[in-house]
Amino acid sequence: MRTRAGIIGVVVLSVLAACASSGDSEDASDQQQEFVDAWAVALQDEEEGLPVEPDEAECMASALMDEIGTEPFDDAAIAPDDIDPEDTVGELLGTGVITTEQADAIIDEWSECVDVAAVMSESATEEFDLGEDGASCIADGLEEDDLLRDLLRPVFTEGSDDPDEATLTALLELVETCGGPSLVDSIASDLASGGLMTEEQAQCVAEALFEDLGYAGLANPEEEAEVTAALVAAAEACGVDPSAFGG
Repeated sequence: MRTRAGIIGVVVLSVLAACASSGDSEDASDQQQEFVDAWAVALQDEEEGLPVEPDEAECMASALMDEIGTEPFDDAAIAPDDIDPEDTVGELLGTGVITTEQADAIIDEWSECVDVAAVMSESATEEFDLGEDGASCIADGLEEDDLLRDLLRPVFTEGSDDPDEATLTALLELVETCGGPSLVDSIASDLASGGLMTEEQAQCVAEALFEDLGYAGLANPEEEAEVTAALVAAAEACGVDPSAFGG
């Protein structure tokens, strides 16, 4: 609610932890309350959930169900027992089932349950060991230019929670700016760790890949063939034998 996927995963999961909202579940139907309970449990999952308190998770789940009701789940033949902490609402229901307006309404209510930016920055701080200043930096950055909202919308409206390229780029730049790991340096470290190329060669290849694919292509590639071709081209440019990549 996920490896270079680490960088994205942490952030997107952290964002999902912020799926909070106000709402009075006492008026919910029995079926709706079952969904509220299921989402509250998913949001607090030890591995896939986020650092929110039980009452915050209840608030988050209530907000979601108060806004969209049970009908979309009924139409998709999804029962409360089908709610998995690894799945977003959009992944369960499909693209376009929840509208942008509904997603924004939920997001607007989240601040009544939890400080969304603070929750996200807490998770990022733990993952990247950013320290107090780094956490504050991320929290402030998320609130600029609707970055947090742009990250959260796909969680509800899309069949994949991956942000668009512009949003992803802004997010990864923010992590680096606030003291998090450089994506290029992280890739170079991974390449050099196998002992099949020097650190200098690995850095060269990583930089060439970044120039070719950018943040989005490196962190969340859509086509494996595209990455492979870019990797081979980078190896040739840096004087590295492609067999160093296992190919």
